[in-house]
Amino acid sequence: MSDAKQRFSDRVENYFKYRPGYPEELIPLLQREAGLQPEQVVADIGAASGSFSRPLARAVAPSGWVFAVEIEAGFFAPLHRLAAEQKVHNLATVLATAEGPNLPDGSVDLMFLCDTLHHIQGRADYYQVLRKSLKPGGRIAVADFFPDRDIPVGPKKEERLSPQQVSDELQAAGFSVESNLELLPYQYIVVGRLP
Repeated sequence: MSDAKQRFSDRVENYFKYRPGYPEELIPLLQREAGLQPEQVVADIGAASGSFSRPLARAVAPSGWVFAVEIEAGFFAPLHRLAAEQKVHNLATVLATAEGPNLPDGSVDLMFLCDTLHHIQGRADYYQVLRKSLKPGGRIAVADFFPDRDIPVGPKKEERLSPQQVSDELQAAGFSVESNLELLPYQYIVVGRLP
């Protein structure tokens, strides 16, 4: 079992109860900075409880889709229940592995990784798998915790990635970095685009 999967396997129920939601300004920010728009296919990598998958699904409705990609299948039943309660019908769950998201090649317009990238080991290889799933010109948006700030959420400082590190890794993987933003209280956002 991968470290990330082991870390969350026994905490799914508490994750749904206690995990804070994401700021509402993330959707307009992704629309402005990452090209999020109706009709797109979006992959929420590390979706967990789907607290961002559902707003993303509403943003790409009526005919766009969101894949809530997660390494721990225990999140799926409650995620589907909440989506049904909120009348979100354009969302599908995908069981990932530590090696990749298990998405079809060339199927996704936007990959969104929120508070997830710092869990991924072997990121250079992982970026290449993500690239295969993106359409030409597709984007990847990474939101992760500021590494140098004392904030009440997130992993230990030594486990966090800097925005510069994420930008450098994306560029090394063949993405052009379009945005490096510090607009949220706890997370930065880096957006990369394929040619």
